[in-house]
Amino acid sequence: MNEFLLLAQNNQDGLHVIFKVVLIIFGFLLWMAPIFIAMKRGHPNAGAITALDLLLGWTFLGWVAALVWSFTAIEQRGNSEAPVTKIGSKIAGHVLAVIVGLILIMIGLLLSVPMVGLPIGFPIGLFGVLICLWGLFGTTTQKPVTPPHA
Repeated sequence: MNEFLLLAQNNQDGLHVIFKVVLIIFGFLLWMAPIFIAMKRGHPNAGAITALDLLLGWTFLGWVAALVWSFTAIEQRGNSEAPVTKIGSKIAGHVLAVIVGLILIMIGLLLSVPMVGLPIGFPIGLFGVLICLWGLFGTTTQKPVTPPHA
């Protein structure tokens, strides 16, 4: 009987660990929301928003500032957008993908240690590997720009 209670208690501890890890992942994604929003919208200051969120996003005020900045209006200036801004946004996206991938790999490994977390930890770890590989070697395709006809 004592062995059954001990097994039930260990199972309960495993569920608490899984719940805490899911809560940490949700918090991390919420923390990175301004970065995702700025990159999805093609914000010209996505690199600066990324820097603000990574450096000051852990404070509530810095996170709110990054979130508001990511939703600000984007001026359409045609093709006069600086190529440095585009390159900076791509680099920030790849660095963020590598960081998120490594964190997911660590979480997957930590979840896979107890047998209870193996079904959840293994896919999370593999997903982290894929994200990390995309961050290191992935590229995005762009449509070729056709010159305007005069």
